[in-house]
Amino acid sequence: MDGPYSRVIFINEFRGRQGPVACLVDDLALFLRRRQKAVELISCRGTYTPGGLRWRRIFNLLAMHLIVPARLLLLKLVTWISNDRPTIVVTTSPPLLHLSTALMCRVLRLRCLIWYLDAHPELEAKILAKRSQPLMAKLLRRLDSTLLGYARHIVTLDCGMQAFLARKTKQTTNIAVASPWTTYLEPALPLRLPKGKRRMRVIYAGNFGTAHSLEAFVGALDKLAPEQQQLFEVSFVGMAESSYKTLSAQFQRLSVTINFQGRFKNLEELVTFFRDFDFGLVCLDPSYCGLASPSKVLTYLSQGLPIIYCGPKQSLAGELVDKGWGIYANEASLLKLVQGDLSDIELRCGQTLPNPIAIAQSQIADLIADVTASKV
Repeated sequence: MDGPYSRVIFINEFRGRQGPVACLVDDLALFLRRRQKAVELISCRGTYTPGGLRWRRIFNLLAMHLIVPARLLLLKLVTWISNDRPTIVVTTSPPLLHLSTALMCRVLRLRCLIWYLDAHPELEAKILAKRSQPLMAKLLRRLDSTLLGYARHIVTLDCGMQAFLARKTKQTTNIAVASPWTTYLEPALPLRLPKGKRRMRVIYAGNFGTAHSLEAFVGALDKLAPEQQQLFEVSFVGMAESSYKTLSAQFQRLSVTINFQGRFKNLEELVTFFRDFDFGLVCLDPSYCGLASPSKVLTYLSQGLPIIYCGPKQSLAGELVDKGWGIYANEASLLKLVQGDLSDIELRCGQTLPNPIAIAQSQIADLIADVTASKV
């Protein structure tokens, strides 16, 4: 043990392996225990279900806003008695809880690190602004930037999030990047390339929400000749029916073949399905740069699929494309593909993308240690 300051308290909506965020917390907790750290978790019970706002999520949000303040007050009482100074690590699930936790830690003089996995409440502020409620949006953003500043460190998913938070909080030294790892699938496979001028099969797996946009990809395909468009077959897997309708309307003017398929029963079936494809399709609406990170890029690359990326460079996917693990979804890159020119990605052929888990966990553990050692 590192003495009386070694305890780490995680605050997250779900426990165990319930959803991607809970898996990140569970993995990091195990890593810290191996380093002889005492770890505890404050969470709700329940089963994680992919998707947006549901009654269960609303209940969890209300319950956590009651549970967490009570636990933090009790924790402060314990610190007075035992001289124990724990470190609080709070995620952004459920939404907004990290802000009230940061405020409570400030009032109670407890050390806090925010693991910033999505940009609530900035996402809600964007919605309010679109609905002609600019004052409410401004108030929410002001509250967000103020309370984020109470954290000793903030851990983000990519450089886009880091830049966004630096602008919001006017801070740079306490905002770090640690790549997510739970979307990386083992055993990993080396990158494989499509075989020349044949039909290129592209897969998009996962949800297609507000932060996603394929307009640039569709626009680039539209600039190709019809016979060149016919060389692309795009399959969309595991998304809501409303998303299928939206994408069908976007692709209807093209000569591209598109397919839709529901969710797979288990991950093993999806991994097997990947073997029939040449590229994984990743997208991020440029207006959401820094607010979300398309981490499914790690799923594709870990299974040997180079990516076609439709989104801003300042993101995890953009960084990987710049390092030769895929191409951007623009006319020039797609034209090179149909001509059989794979020079943009052939240098990575046969290489396996390393799992970011070891580096990311060490980074976060070091930041937690810095928080623990800091003065309140």
